[in-house]
Amino acid sequence: MDHPDNFLNIIFHKASSLGDDLGLCAGFEENGEMISFADHVMKWLPEFALNHSELNEIGRHNAMRMTKKSSANCLQYDEIWLTR
Repeated sequence: MDHPDNFLNIIFHKASSLGDDLGLCAGFEENGEMISFADHVMKWLPEFALNHSELNEIGRHNAMRMTKKSSANCLQYDEIWLTR
């Protein structure tokens, strides 16, 4: 699977000994950008939220189910990602 194009623009970045401060912008001041951002998230959500074997299982017969599973995985972040 390809990697997504950068969607968010860095508008502020400051590194210090306490960590990094980072400000990002998705360009929501333009109405069409909200739709583009939603398309971007839905396109790359499975790659972010599914493991390698689940990604390899995606096909025409189960694409909707696997997208729903990836959404559910994001909602259960603490249970899934902290145990990997």
